[in-house]
Amino acid sequence: MSLLLKDNLFLAFDNELVLSLESKRILGRQFGIPSEHSVTYQKNIPYVYPTPAAVIALALGFVTVEDGISLQPLSLDSLSFLFQTEQAISDLLIFTDLYFKGLFIATGLKYGSDYVAYEDHPNNCHSRFAVVIQHPSRIPHHQHDYSALPSVNPSQTTHFISPRTLVSQSRLCTTVRKDLLLCSASFSFPPDTFSLTTHCSEMTLPLEQRTLLYSLDYVQINWAGHNSIRSKEKVADENLPIVYDE
Repeated sequence: MSLLLKDNLFLAFDNELVLSLESKRILGRQFGIPSEHSVTYQKNIPYVYPTPAAVIALALGFVTVEDGISLQPLSLDSLSFLFQTEQAISDLLIFTDLYFKGLFIATGLKYGSDYVAYEDHPNNCHSRFAVVIQHPSRIPHHQHDYSALPSVNPSQTTHFISPRTLVSQSRLCTTVRKDLLLCSASFSFPPDTFSLTTHCSEMTLPLEQRTLLYSLDYVQINWAGHNSIRSKEKVADENLPIVYDE
């Protein structure tokens, strides 16, 4: 069973393949239809999969990937062109980490997030987290006052989110009964040196045993109402290291 790569989209046309991938926590949605998972299957309408999900499925041997025009099989190396930017690499690193924490991850298009994450199969529960990936921003020192942020080194990659964005995303997530999960990846290697093959061969190893050096940070936020975001020492998932929750 194969996914087709066409116009940088990973597509599945076979219902059996869709269900098989779901059983392995690889979730897609029907193209053009606002569905998070395959509740119903409509013929001749393909399922589209997030790029990191397709890469994981290929690396773990769940599927093969074929070129959408020539129908020739594609290797992991041949997909490296999809990961030449910091944004694409960050997405892959975070998606992979959440997947191996045991979460079911689907597109977050309906909720204004990058992804939504389920703690069980989507047929058994609603998604718990709206996942928003904060991509690196390099901002010259003279354009920002860092006096209030003594821990920030302007020469390094940092992640910023405006208060307005934080509040709007938090309140939106509360409206749809989800927690906002802010994610960021930090790495020192240039994007053009990133090895997709190395990442996939090491993705089941603990971070300290990998040759690709990077760090991942998670902040879970629940809007508490009354113009405030409250925090308690409560961990919803022992594998998520940093949690702010109501």
